[in-house]
Amino acid sequence: MDEMKLSLSTKFMRNLIAKIIRKVIREKVGYQVNVDLNELEVSYIEGKAHIHTSVDLSMENDEFMKLIKSAINFD
Repeated sequence: MDEMKLSLSTKFMRNLIAKIIRKVIREKVGYQVNVDLNELEVSYIEGKAHIHTSVDLSMENDEFMKLIKSAINFD
């Protein structure tokens, strides 16, 4: 049985991962989103990954309206 567990418990590591997520979101979809990771746990058990997270996202109102409009017009 293969098993690996990863838990990011330090604020430094959570902030580092949040910064990477923020950058990827901005580059891939063009929205400026603030990401705060409260908790992140990843488990790999027998070839399957299970991710548990608690995250807060915030963005400016105009960015949110652009996001909503693009979701409505999604084809």
